[in-house]
Amino acid sequence: MANVDGMDGLNVVYGDESLPRLYEKSEISSEQLQSRPGIVKRVVALGRYLQNPLAMTATLCGPGKEILSWKLSPLDNFMTSNEKYIIFEQVMVDVTNQVRLDVNLAINHEWLFAPLQFICGLGPTKAAYLQRSLMRAGSIYSRKDLLNHGLGRKVFINAAGFLRVRRSGNATSSSQVIDLLDDTRIHPESYILAQELAKDIYRADVNEEVIDDDDITDVAIDHVRENSNLLKSLEADTYAKSKKLENKKDNINFIKMELINGFQDCGRKYVEPTQYEEFFMMSGETDNTLSEGRVVRVTVRRVLPERAVCSLESGLSGMLFKEDYSDNCEEEELTAKLKEGQTLTCKIKSIVKDRYQVFLSCKESHMRRNWSSENDKPVDPYYNEVRETSAIVNEKPNKVKEMANKLFKPRMIVHPHFKNVTIDDAIEVIARYADPLVANLKKMLGYRMLKHGTKAEVDESLRKEKAEHPSRIVYSFGVSHEHPGTFILTYIRTSNAHHEYIGLYPKGFRFRKNMFDEIDRLVVYFHKHIDDPREPPVTAASGGWGGPGRS
Repeated sequence: MANVDGMDGLNVVYGDESLPRLYEKSEISSEQLQSRPGIVKRVVALGRYLQNPLAMTATLCGPGKEILSWKLSPLDNFMTSNEKYIIFEQVMVDVTNQVRLDVNLAINHEWLFAPLQFICGLGPTKAAYLQRSLMRAGSIYSRKDLLNHGLGRKVFINAAGFLRVRRSGNATSSSQVIDLLDDTRIHPESYILAQELAKDIYRADVNEEVIDDDDITDVAIDHVRENSNLLKSLEADTYAKSKKLENKKDNINFIKMELINGFQDCGRKYVEPTQYEEFFMMSGETDNTLSEGRVVRVTVRRVLPERAVCSLESGLSGMLFKEDYSDNCEEEELTAKLKEGQTLTCKIKSIVKDRYQVFLSCKESHMRRNWSSENDKPVDPYYNEVRETSAIVNEKPNKVKEMANKLFKPRMIVHPHFKNVTIDDAIEVIARYADPLVANLKKMLGYRMLKHGTKAEVDESLRKEKAEHPSRIVYSFGVSHEHPGTFILTYIRTSNAHHEYIGLYPKGFRFRKNMFDEIDRLVVYFHKHIDDPREPPVTAASGGWGGPGRS
């Protein structure tokens, strides 16, 4: 508690600035807080985040997707941006539709409209249109009014149950009647069932015949909400059977819970941060970056005879005492060994969180010592790293002895294609043969002059092209279905289609006994030597990957 400018009892609460810092640099902050300095944007975001973390988080889920920069785990880097945003969207949809959105309150405070895009049935486009229409209206007094703001019937049915209409914002001072059920999670399609339930309970409680009209309906709903014990004593199963509504038993139970406590907040109540949490919020460090036994770089800021005051990269104050500087217990003071501005590599001895201070050591014996097993707490409480590591170390010599005692019995392999190669040899084959071969295959399949289809289909396509351009020599590449592993170069000079085969190799493409590493070079060679005398055809058996010659 503090006394600031005469305000007694002002409670000062520390908040996490990780999300407000993102808001400060975002495009949406420039739209919402125009011409405001960055620190003001951050302060506003921090206050909003403490008031309504859902709305503030949704604010950064706009077109800029600034939310992707929010680091929630040291393992964030193992996810792609797309994977991370999909998870954010799923969580935001779940939470937004559980919490719902107070429409009239959002009209008064436009930043509260941010989660609207995650309401079921809406999306960024419909949400933006609905928001503009509601802002022009100033307030609404019924969920049915949403039909007058651009929502179609199907969209209304999907979204209405998640939009809360109550006497808030500008509607507070209005005398307009607001349906009590609009301030619950009950869907408009279930209003009749909820009204009948309330009237039945009201009749049983007052023991009078009740005239069935709208006024009595409101009185009955108000009566059962004020007397929640009447609802708590209601057996949903029994009531459903009496009304022959067994198929709506779950719905009746849901209506009962909402009438008892409409829009009950299922989330955890706000708890002020602990001293442990405040320390990491103020320092910007985490358990992974600052812990006992961690090696850190520090800068000497002040040197005294018995101790030196240092600063860590995060700005925390570090204390290095004379006895922790060196293993040699000399009488020489630290002022003779250290200078201001000097950089040291130290280990963290201990952390005093309430004083925001770190005690350091740069003794050689401490620097060599492995503190990780003593101070690092395992994430899994059932995993004991020391015990597991010791078991592995103890088992290793025994396994070595067992392997040495076993006699190796070679197996006779007489298969004609067997080769005694290692995995390294297999990897080399893949790297030097298979991968380049597949790469060249993809080049040819993606080449602009390649035509798909059989040999006859490609010929017919070229004949049509020749008919359109009689003076041009038309050509194309195709896949040889008769000789797998080869391609066909088909061309027409006058009227007949000529075919030449191209072999596929890891080094490139073989054409007319020449090897080309690029298809474009093969095409240039073909243009220059198109009239060269043809070679005799090669049989399929001897062609191999090179395939036959010409046809």
